[in-house]
Amino acid sequence: MSAKEVYDKLKMGERILVVVNEKNQPVGAAGKLCTTVMRYLIEEPNLCPPDAANWPEVKQISGVRLLRELRGKFSLPLTEEMDIVLLHIFNSKFRNHKYKLKKYILKKAKEKLMEAWEAEVSDRGEQRLEQEEVVFTEEELLQALEHIEIPPGFTDHQWGKLKSYFMSTKFKALSTKGKVARASQIHSRTTGATSFARKRHEFEVIHKRQPREVEFFEITHVKKNGSYVQDDSREFMNVAKSKIFEKMADVEPSARAEPARQAAIEKDVMMELMGPDKPGSARGHGIGVTKSKLSDFSLGLRRMRAEGSSSNHVSGLIRRINNQDQVIANQDRFMANQAKKIEELLEIVDDLRSQVQIINVACEFFGERRMQQPLTNNVEINQVHNASSDHNMNNTWQKDT
Repeated sequence: MSAKEVYDKLKMGERILVVVNEKNQPVGAAGKLCTTVMRYLIEEPNLCPPDAANWPEVKQISGVRLLRELRGKFSLPLTEEMDIVLLHIFNSKFRNHKYKLKKYILKKAKEKLMEAWEAEVSDRGEQRLEQEEVVFTEEELLQALEHIEIPPGFTDHQWGKLKSYFMSTKFKALSTKGKVARASQIHSRTTGATSFARKRHEFEVIHKRQPREVEFFEITHVKKNGSYVQDDSREFMNVAKSKIFEKMADVEPSARAEPARQAAIEKDVMMELMGPDKPGSARGHGIGVTKSKLSDFSLGLRRMRAEGSSSNHVSGLIRRINNQDQVIANQDRFMANQAKKIEELLEIVDDLRSQVQIINVACEFFGERRMQQPLTNNVEINQVHNASSDHNMNNTWQKDT
């Protein structure tokens, strides 16, 4: 089942079970469906106002509704930690959606400016060169928003509010900041729509262990043919492997094969080359994960809660099975009673059928007698009438004589 089918055609009451890792991140095939449906929910104007300026505004207006809609289609742990991770993912989907929306709107504005420019060139009697590229500033594009049609899903009020936000000083400052941030990214990952959480889960399923820091960087930044998207990524991996080799040389030969020692060395190398993690995030672990969640204490607590939740879930399933067995037993007794009553009714019907047959025979017998009786009476009456006629004729003859 595709994410679109889940979003549009999933029946009421049906939910897809989603597997989550120790950090409450959706993983596996169902996790992919879940995060894709989250994108559809964010793109729904009735759930996420298209004129919303930022995620805190959307969260305040529709955060609970988004979670309710998602949980109506997917079976996820009912914990506050799970809701926090889901809201972080919704935040990421919202930012991507706003970026695509802005790109779409500015494209329409550029098309409108190009129409005006080509009309102006035509009025001057000039011809446009095919190789000629017309460049408009972002300020010109924003000014052209007044002349484009309202995008799909917007009301007049929402469109007016969004245009005002695009023209505000705050938006222009954030836009400039975002461009600088994107330009500073020197490593492009090759995972596409696959999240780091799902990529880690796939690795753990195959190799039965967690990937190391530098090892996971290489997995997520190398193509299938072994090449890198950017030369900076290839140079980074060469330096990292060189440093790992140097640090491993200082370790005693007996300890070099220890997984914990290798993981610690790669973590140190990553910290040295990439610097510390940004506040509120943990490099290479995906959305919704912070450094505090990766501590042994935090992981231990989540395992304990998961075990307790699993035990409660199993106990609940056992209770449901027992209740179902009781329901089935009650239904069996009911069906047995119904079968007995049907047998009794059939016996009554047989008795009634026999009585009806007796009544029919009696009716036939007495009906024949009643048909014969009127005939006998008519014969007797005719005989009496004939005798009377003869007597009258004799009396008449005697008088005449």
